[in-house]
Amino acid sequence: MTLLRSLYESARRLRGAAILLLAISSGVSCLGLGGDCEKADVSCDPTALLLYNAPCHARSWSTYFGAETGTGEFMEAVVQTSDAGYAMVGRAFQPFGSPILPFSSPGTRNIFVIKFNEDGAYQWHTFLGESTDRPTALVAAPDGLLVVGAAILGFGSPRQAFNTANDAIVAKLDFNGNLQWHTYFGTAGTEEVRDVVSDGAGNYVLAGKSVGNIANAGTVVVSNTDPATDQMFLMKIDGEGTPLWQSHFGGAGAEVANKITRFQNGYVISGAADTAFNGAFTNQRNGITGGGTNDFALVGVDFNGNYLWHTFQGAAGQADDTVSLETLADGRLLVGGVSDATWGSPVSPHPASGVQNAMAIFTLTADGDLSWNAFYGGGGATADTLSRAVQTVNGEIAFLGSSSASFGAPRRPYTGLDDLVVGALDATTGRLLRNNFYGSAATAEQPLASGFMQSCDNGFLVTGAGNGDFGSPIVPYAGTGFQALVLKLAPDDAD
Repeated sequence: MTLLRSLYESARRLRGAAILLLAISSGVSCLGLGGDCEKADVSCDPTALLLYNAPCHARSWSTYFGAETGTGEFMEAVVQTSDAGYAMVGRAFQPFGSPILPFSSPGTRNIFVIKFNEDGAYQWHTFLGESTDRPTALVAAPDGLLVVGAAILGFGSPRQAFNTANDAIVAKLDFNGNLQWHTYFGTAGTEEVRDVVSDGAGNYVLAGKSVGNIANAGTVVVSNTDPATDQMFLMKIDGEGTPLWQSHFGGAGAEVANKITRFQNGYVISGAADTAFNGAFTNQRNGITGGGTNDFALVGVDFNGNYLWHTFQGAAGQADDTVSLETLADGRLLVGGVSDATWGSPVSPHPASGVQNAMAIFTLTADGDLSWNAFYGGGGATADTLSRAVQTVNGEIAFLGSSSASFGAPRRPYTGLDDLVVGALDATTGRLLRNNFYGSAATAEQPLASGFMQSCDNGFLVTGAGNGDFGSPIVPYAGTGFQALVLKLAPDDAD
């Protein structure tokens, strides 16, 4: 592992040269950059590896795009592609530009996927969906892009038909934005897919929520134990969208899986739960706090979807929820989300405990025990939010969020309203090392979902939304509400 990390970090530090990405045949240790391959560890995903066929340069830029009127556009997730460019997925309420596939009808909500080169120049975009569709994750496949989310109505000619008013959707695009296929999974209730990882063998594991076992989602490995309510949902499909197996986890309350990562000899899913799991799930590491509100909930499974363990973290009677999940190079889990109030023995106190959300970041050992937890934010007029926390090539933890007040000792100061904030933590202790704010005093900027990643130049790519210009964007803001915002930070700009 030490040799692999050394080779990988050396490659990532090369500027102006193609980066060689290497996979070890065991599929356990690998080097690369992609959905789960930002470091050499057991979570590394061989099929997400990219062989860059273009130089990777240090870049800083920002750009806006979207309709000039209407509710706005919001980015949800981003991946870097083999040409050192970026593919992103989001949701839009109005058509814009000259898409490959048209927007279904103004006034609804469609999924859109958009591609930029490494300098921020627009290349293509396409719309997917029929009405009130929402994407949640995007992953690079060897031959294209896989988009997952939720749909209210069906469209086109899917491989599996749309079932009811709330189905999970999976769509495959080639690298030029052309739709290859799409499919739906659902019951008479509500199903959503909220995250996806590759298994390293051309298949994909999806995480989300479901009401009951799904008839068209493969073999039931772990059955839904309370079909009247939402439960955490895990499903494996092959590279053509054919379902292989499904598993469900939860109790009598409402549970949802927001994120998934490869971990040890299987996967971990994380999300939220408001009651204890039922008696079929016996290997509980830490109990639920109670009080009728959500706790952080994590479940470990093997590679075939069999239950291994589960645990909870959070504050009693307060709301906690997961938005980010990674496997660290040392084998610990990195979890990020929001918490209404303090809990644990935080290395950084909650800025507004019992009043409003703060960014919550914590690590768990391989046995599910809490290693450290911390809260960050300004405790301003509006709640602090976290988008994603990731481990960087130098071993630190980088995070993206938003805040309505300053905190830390930023080199780029807080400007006003809601600013984006990018920070770095010590992975061993959770201590804040540095943070910077991005925005202007007259505008609000919001990160969304998992639109944050370390880029091949060791900088960062941030996606979100804003309602006005700051800096010198390639394409300026031109809307009446929020427009999609992409911010590329070179390494020096992020420090």
